[in-house]
Amino acid sequence: MEPSDDYDTINRWMQSHFLRKGERWDSQNSHFDHLEQALIRLLSDLGFVEALKASSLYYKGAIVHGASLHRVQTRLQTLIQEWKRGVRFLTLFFLKVVIVC
Repeated sequence: MEPSDDYDTINRWMQSHFLRKGERWDSQNSHFDHLEQALIRLLSDLGFVEALKASSLYYKGAIVHGASLHRVQTRLQTLIQEWKRGVRFLTLFFLKVVIVC
């Protein structure tokens, strides 16, 4: 970009060069499709696929991973359900995504 003091010029350039068009998954290709079933089995074996209930009733902390608003609301709802089930934690940690360029 050529140097400019004009906000509209800078904004148009940023919009066309840095902002994602649509969702990430819309632009992903099928390069790794052949690994899908193996990855699903592996992630399932590691406990990343199915929802799990807390195995203990007391924890030092609970973590809510950053995501879209809807996903964070869903994660908080899961914590609320666990709290109602009797699970307790001293600290609630919110993690956010920070992108550094």
